[in-house]
Amino acid sequence: MEKAPTEAEFHAKFKAFYTLQDNEATRLKQVRLWRRLVLEDFARQQQQQQRSQGADAAGPSVLSLDSFPLFTNAKLDRALDAAGRKAVADDLVASGHGQWHDAGKTLYVFVKTPSEWASIIYDFVQQNGLGGTIYTVYELHSGDLTRNTPIQGIEPALCIQALEILENQNKAEVYPSDESLDETGVKFI
Repeated sequence: MEKAPTEAEFHAKFKAFYTLQDNEATRLKQVRLWRRLVLEDFARQQQQQQRSQGADAAGPSVLSLDSFPLFTNAKLDRALDAAGRKAVADDLVASGHGQWHDAGKTLYVFVKTPSEWASIIYDFVQQNGLGGTIYTVYELHSGDLTRNTPIQGIEPALCIQALEILENQNKAEVYPSDESLDETGVKFI
């Protein structure tokens, strides 16, 4: 039995979806639908990676504006133009789900934003009474401490972004390492 398409998948079957709309309200809805479509696609990829590797895949994915397959629909003979692709990328960044990797060509896409990861990490720390002790980023993403938790497998750079958010909220102290991201320390307050 085939699953019903999501709203974003439904709209992707129409030619007009691949042309950035002139009406501001319509364009805003269109770009948000594109964001959902991109995030659904990357979430599916991460789930497949988790099943094949037997571990969490909690890091960012890379979206190339020039070659991202979702931006083209061969059945409709349509493709989102450069301005449309940039609008989608800018929306991903504005929503916290994206971060430019290089001058407008590729984007890191976060299925969960760094802020969402900060909440997940802090909730885990609170539920397990882990405040007051220094941990390394490695212990958070690959240690016994987080085995079989949502934190297992989080990309080190994404983990540090989340920890910096917690530091700005006075919930953690981050101790950068000159050696590697994995050796960065954190003490939860």
